Amino acid sequence: MKTSSKTRRAHPEIRLRQLVAALRAALPAAGLEDLPGRVRDLPDERTLRFYTTLGLLAPPLRFDGRRAMYGVKHLVQLLAVKRLQSRGMPVREIRDVLRNLPPARVSDIARIDSGVLRKAMESAAGDPALNLWPRKRSSDREASSGPGEAPSRRKSVRAYRAGPGLYVTVDASSCALSASEIGRKLSAFAKDFFSARQPAGATPGGGA
Repeated sequence: MKTSSKTRRAHPEIRLRQLVAALRAALPAAGLEDLPGRVRDLPDERTLRFYTTLGLLAPPLRFDGRRAMYGVKHLVQLLAVKRLQSRGMPVREIRDVLRNLPPARVSDIARIDSGVLRKAMESAAGDPALNLWPRKRSSDREASSGPGEAPSRRKSVRAYRAGPGLYVTVDASSCALSASEIGRKLSAFAKDFFSARQPAGATPGGGA
């Protein structure tokens, strides 16, 4: 698979948890959904950080504050890792195979259509449930309260990114919906919100 520099720039940059979601979305199209044993397991954020220290996954493209941002090349690398794992290759041997390979060769190993990559990246980038601001751990919340005081209710508030410049806060302590249910409702809300703000005849998304 050859990807031009123009196409690469068209892909969104995503956070680590979104990269996990993009990999999950791309696996079926890559024919890697039904794999034996532990090879089938989807790596979590901690595993991907370990892959970075091993050299299996390239460092982030950049940092947005403290948030590491990843691109489509990282998704291709992970698909190549899964492809080689499906052949029974251990992680450290995979590292030796992929080390210093040019992007085109890694893409050849991953064997995934560019349209599938774009769809997986855009789906992960646009899911409000994956754009949660990190919450403090319960121990941190308790420590921030005074002696004998209950943790502040506002510490349970989560902020979801519904779209460009649009964030919605939800008090998790009084909301019965799961994060995925909130995400689906916010997706519908964001679609209506931005549609209502579009001038007559304008193309959604502001594309020229």
